[in-house]
Amino acid sequence: VMDSSSLKLNRAGESGGGMYVGSAVQVQGSNMLYSENLASGSEGGGGAVYAEDGSLVSSVGDLYESNQATQGSGGGLYVSGLADVACSSCVLKNNTAYLHGGALYTESWKVSLTDDSVVMNNVAETGDGGGLYSSSSTNLTLADVSFDQNQAVYVNAIDGAYGRGGAIAFSSAIEFSLENVSIRKNKAIYGGGVYSPADTTVVIRHTIMDSNVASLSGGGLYANASSSLKAFDSIVRNNSALSENGGGVYMITHRANGNPSALLSNLTFADNRATAGAGGGIYRSGGVYVNVWNSSFWSNTGSEGGGLYLADGSSNFANVSLISNHGVLYGGGLKVSGDESLVMDSSSLKLNRAGESGGGMYVGSAVQVQGSNMLYSENLASGS
Repeated sequence: VMDSSSLKLNRAGESGGGMYVGSAVQVQGSNMLYSENLASGSEGGGGAVYAEDGSLVSSVGDLYESNQATQGSGGGLYVSGLADVACSSCVLKNNTAYLHGGALYTESWKVSLTDDSVVMNNVAETGDGGGLYSSSSTNLTLADVSFDQNQAVYVNAIDGAYGRGGAIAFSSAIEFSLENVSIRKNKAIYGGGVYSPADTTVVIRHTIMDSNVASLSGGGLYANASSSLKAFDSIVRNNSALSENGGGVYMITHRANGNPSALLSNLTFADNRATAGAGGGIYRSGGVYVNVWNSSFWSNTGSEGGGLYLADGSSNFANVSLISNHGVLYGGGLKVSGDESLVMDSSSLKLNRAGESGGGMYVGSAVQVQGSNMLYSENLASGS
């Protein structure tokens, strides 16, 4: 049991610069300071704390600041194996990992960040997850947490290595949820806010993704092949995909197994941008069935599909508003392309504009669209 104590300027040749917690050990800490500790091993990490398989660590009100894993992962904490780590009201800031997880790296079965914890200004120098990286956690809880200004911006085009998940990144199929989470001003090459890989189930509630930047695709969220996404009562705003697609959200090649692989309800997409690519608010391509209910798309911008770009899947919209979105070329409100089937009911497209064609909606060849009780009002197409 450690209370109001400090571990500062310590270093380890391998793992656990500040503290190494062995298997079966239980540690309870409160109001602790872990600062400027360093772990130099390439196989492990944990600049401040390394929690070994089978350990139990409880952290309440602790500060992890300016720690480093100079060759490994987990600038602040590295959680391995069957360790159980709970951080409540903790602050993890200015930590750096050479590989993954600027603040926190977990391969554990149970990790939680809760109760107004803050993860900010952390960096994954050559890997993924500027704030948090999970390689195999099966029970990851993120509730009442803010992720601010974390980065994973490494680029090695020769090896095809690109930083993914400015705030949060995952490497394997897991289920995770975000509840009352703020993801703000994070940066990565793919997934400025969050990167979700194949076969991951993502549930988002009462969350804000704001002002995140992806150099390529997925300013707020990048959901890769076969991911399942459910999002409720959340806001996606001011995010950018600088050179490719999906200013707010990028989804591609999802699983369709009889249930919607993407369910979006009571969401607001506002002021997201993919001006060099498609889908200012959402880009979705591949065999995915999407339901969008009771949601709004305001003032989003994309080269094609200011609000949304939909291709090669099936979509069902009900009570959706697309207002004042801008398609630089085609589809101010949305562009529907490829082998797509779209059903829209009791929705509105208003005050959208396109530089060429389809001020409200651009419908491509072979696309099927069914609409009922729709409003198309004051949309504008400027092409000659």
